[in-house]
Amino acid sequence: LNNSVITHEYANAGQYRVILRLVDNEGKADSTEQVITTSNQPPVANLSIDPNPSTGKAPFTITYNAGSSFDPDGTIASYLVSFADGSTAQSASGSHTFVADGSYRVLLIVRDNLGLADSTAKQVQVSTPPNAVLSVTPKQGAFPLEVEIDGSASNDPFGGDLDYDIFIDNQLRYEDQSKVTHVFDTPRVAAYIVRLRVTSQRTGLNDEASEAVVVTNTRPVANFTFFPTKPQATVDIRFDASTSFDPDSTDVITNYQWNWGDGSQPQSGAGLVTVIHEYQNDGEYLVRLTVTDRFGGTGVKTDTVRVSTQ
Repeated sequence: LNNSVITHEYANAGQYRVILRLVDNEGKADSTEQVITTSNQPPVANLSIDPNPSTGKAPFTITYNAGSSFDPDGTIASYLVSFADGSTAQSASGSHTFVADGSYRVLLIVRDNLGLADSTAKQVQVSTPPNAVLSVTPKQGAFPLEVEIDGSASNDPFGGDLDYDIFIDNQLRYEDQSKVTHVFDTPRVAAYIVRLRVTSQRTGLNDEASEAVVVTNTRPVANFTFFPTKPQATVDIRFDASTSFDPDSTDVITNYQWNWGDGSQPQSGAGLVTVIHEYQNDGEYLVRLTVTDRFGGTGVKTDTVRVSTQ
């Protein structure tokens, strides 16, 4: 009676003839039988890929792991990983490098010890941006500064055509031109930023490069004469700054400031090219003329005026 209920596990799929034989206390026996059919459960394929999401530029290396695959009623007998670029692997884990752009379906097939199979797949996207190469010549100088902006050395590693955009201080100035000549007609303290953006017609991806351009102002030159050259006190002296000039033909002097050196108030204004001044006492006076152009550049000239009653 202790063996009236028993359990038994079949390790493999198949048909099995189970016979039950009973013997009573008088030694008489009887038997019955039944055929039991067992089936093999398929394995379960599991695949992980790192990095995740699996997107990058060529050459793009992934690591894969199928080690969490399992068979509910047996063992995993084989692994096959197909990378969709002609390469395969038969190990449960490893790495692979994609050398060209494309969309790749990485397929894992596992088989159990009785030949049943399962599969799963992961997607890998390899997209390589172009390379933006920018040359700006010259990168500094006095205004108006003519520079050559050249992005023609930019390239798509896989041979696609490029679209070009050239920005000056984040303002789009030139479209669909890889090489241009640009004139900076205004100097300033901060540098101008020239930026090239190239976009691959093959992938739609872009890359950028930038250069700083320093545009300086040429200072004006201050100069003056005075008459009489040997003045006396309380006599009008005529000061003439008409020989002052700005070396840049596109710039002008916008202000003249006269400091007389005798403690009197300086005179300043746009039209003070010629002025009259007189000294009340004998002595030597250092006259300083400061000229300013429209971009704030200054030039200074000094001369000594000797005043005497003799």
